[in-house]
Amino acid sequence: MAFEPPTPELLKQRARALRAKSTDPESLLWNLLRNRQLGVKFRRQHPFPPYILDFYCVESLICIEADGSQHYTLEGRMRDAIRTAYLEERWIRVVRFTNQEVLQETEAVIAAIWDVVHPRSDKVPVIVAQPSSSSTRPLTTAQDA
Repeated sequence: MAFEPPTPELLKQRARALRAKSTDPESLLWNLLRNRQLGVKFRRQHPFPPYILDFYCVESLICIEADGSQHYTLEGRMRDAIRTAYLEERWIRVVRFTNQEVLQETEAVIAAIWDVVHPRSDKVPVIVAQPSSSSTRPLTTAQDA
């Protein structure tokens, strides 16, 4: 039996389900990317048939992926290589971070994303420490600080 990719409606439903149960690294990254905090709009768990992208910026054609341990098996690396080639053929740049990098080196991850989104900009984002109770506080950029 031949593999049939999911219909767009099934892909949309799967993206909604992924948004509802995001991992801690995805939630942290989303809180820092949402609401144009880096000057561009990112979408979370965005369907791009036949894939769902963790974070996608239409304006910059950039896909940000937060990779868990399943991406580091031989099979996972092969799947990622095929997926990356597919997206790059469609002019989408794929930037990958490990879950550990997102959680432990958050400032470096945001600075790297900033550099990809704003390659010629001198404005580097500064992450302002946030109390745990207000995780949706906007990111302050160097321009604002």
